[in-house]
Amino acid sequence: MKAPVFSAEVVFVRILSAWIAGMLIAASGIKLAVAGEIALLMVCFSAIGTACFLKLHFNRHKLLPGLVCMVTAIFGGFWAFQTADERVARNHFSRLRADFLEVMIADDPRTTGKLITATGAVESVVSKDQKDFATGHIQLNILKPAGNLSYGDLILIKGDFTETKPPLNPAQFHYKKWLATKNIYHTTLISPGHFKKLDSAGGNLLKRYALLMRRNCAEILAESIADTGARAVAATLLLGLRTELSSDVLDAYAQTGTIHALSVSGMHMALVYLVLQQILKQIRKKWFSRWLKPVISAMIIWMYALLTGFSPSVLRAAVMISVFIIAEASGRNTNAYNTLAFSAFLLLNIEPFLLNDAGFQLSFLSVLGLLAFQHPIYKIMPFNNYIADQTWRLCATSLSAQISTYPLSIYYFHQFPTFFLPANLFLTLPVSLVMYLGMALLVFRLTFLGPVIEFLIILMNGGLKWMAQLPGAIVDQIWLSFFQTGILVLAITLFTAAAYSRKGAWLIAALAAWLSLETQLAFKNISISKRQLIIFYSIRNHYATAFISGRRATIFTDLDTESKIYRNNIKPSLDSLQVRDVSIKTTQSSPGSTRALRFRNKQILLFHQTMTHLNAPAASILWLNAIKTQKNLERLNTFKGIIIADGTCSYSVTSSLSEMINTKNIKFISLRQEPALVIDISKEPEENYRR
Repeated sequence: MKAPVFSAEVVFVRILSAWIAGMLIAASGIKLAVAGEIALLMVCFSAIGTACFLKLHFNRHKLLPGLVCMVTAIFGGFWAFQTADERVARNHFSRLRADFLEVMIADDPRTTGKLITATGAVESVVSKDQKDFATGHIQLNILKPAGNLSYGDLILIKGDFTETKPPLNPAQFHYKKWLATKNIYHTTLISPGHFKKLDSAGGNLLKRYALLMRRNCAEILAESIADTGARAVAATLLLGLRTELSSDVLDAYAQTGTIHALSVSGMHMALVYLVLQQILKQIRKKWFSRWLKPVISAMIIWMYALLTGFSPSVLRAAVMISVFIIAEASGRNTNAYNTLAFSAFLLLNIEPFLLNDAGFQLSFLSVLGLLAFQHPIYKIMPFNNYIADQTWRLCATSLSAQISTYPLSIYYFHQFPTFFLPANLFLTLPVSLVMYLGMALLVFRLTFLGPVIEFLIILMNGGLKWMAQLPGAIVDQIWLSFFQTGILVLAITLFTAAAYSRKGAWLIAALAAWLSLETQLAFKNISISKRQLIIFYSIRNHYATAFISGRRATIFTDLDTESKIYRNNIKPSLDSLQVRDVSIKTTQSSPGSTRALRFRNKQILLFHQTMTHLNAPAASILWLNAIKTQKNLERLNTFKGIIIADGTCSYSVTSSLSEMINTKNIKFISLRQEPALVIDISKEPEENYRR
């Protein structure tokens, strides 16, 4: 019979739950002005809690001290999340007047296309002859060529910065929210030569050394592995460098449910820890096992973290494993859930905004899934054969991690890889070999291992690409709302409770939650069949307009469907709308006249530079395409409706039209600067336009 779990064994599970509840309350938008009052309340409740523990008879008053501690934890989480926002500080650079900013490059610069991007830590603002201390981080986008920049360099830039802009098109990646999880809210574009390097070798000495080591290791990989694709995967697996990965390789890993292998995090740290355990357990001295073994294990874990440049995902994994090592070394019967909760609590205190980080959420849930599901699933089918037993153990591990991360994976990535189990089994051995051989290559410079690692990675990539191309390899276009994701989490939790307790009430509640989710999805499918939408996308220097009926779409665009711009700006919205059948057309037609487009009850006039006059029937929308000059713009004054200028119209044209039409009773939209326009024909006229 399984021993009961006492409340004292999972104290950090309860504290973490209350702490996260407070952080979620803060994240919901309560005003920053109450942060000081919250801090005062924390002190008061902590004092009351201490008095309860010291003065009251604990055995007679169990509820009161526990309640005070939980309330204190809620206030603590709220206060920690609120004060973590850099904008609260009075000397945040966005609150100060500045002609110039002194900025230290706070990470390794990354090359992306024509830009070099880096996170900058503002150290001071300069206005005329005055320099004031300042704080805050800013996203630096430096046009090439930018010279040799590295972590710790102090540069002087102009004080021209803007708030990070939200996405312009529906379902597009929300870059602003992603930067906000890193406490970055402003960005700046720097032209070549428009900055001055003031100093170098600044920043944290240990981090600078770690990044230098990572660059040296990347050079060793470049010398040892000839194939560029294999070298990029090796750098990602071993060092966490993903800048050179091609899109087809990323797609293959994502579509087979093995993308976690390309993030140096918990799995990689676990491989390092497991081989350490196998080596160190050969020394059977009691004093060694009790004291030196955990010290050596922790030191090597952090040395590997140093080797990878102390990336955030590696630091999270190193902290988690270190906490488990310390708990094991303590010699006490520790609860794994309590240890995991303590490590999460520690990380959230160091960096509260990790709560919004998808990587932290998924890594935490995957470990939770291993603790909750791996052993019960493994016990379902015991095998006497060693190979079959180990294979099933790996299957149980993969299934348990997939169950716990499934809701959030669907919410963030909108797809489910059906072959995740065989793909993970296929990847287990070669990834382990690449990790161990790669570490030997980097530590001892055994360059003769390079061709072996290259062969293994080419084998991995080829196998995953083949699996990704199999029929039904992926179920995509799964878009759940935050509320629906919560219902899915609730259903899985209730099913788990039913399995552990063997009580029918939990099973009935789980089925009810699942039925509720299925009912919502059924109503959504009915609404999709009746949907009639027109979307004018906001894409600079390009155009795209989608006419959507049910799950079919006709798109007028000058973009190739395989282009990066199409995949980033248009495809996400089509996937979110579950459009399956897409037809691509262009706006080209015979010059000299306006082209009329009709979609249900909407008449649209398409007018571009080659056309000389408006000669179409009355319409509600005039679509301007490729208008580069201001010639004959005054004739548009006669149009009675909405005028939309797409991204191919020049800036001078859109500016002139905006000034001219403001004096008329005409609505003008320029898709060079403004968000996409979505027209829902099925709604009432006053409700069918949204941005």
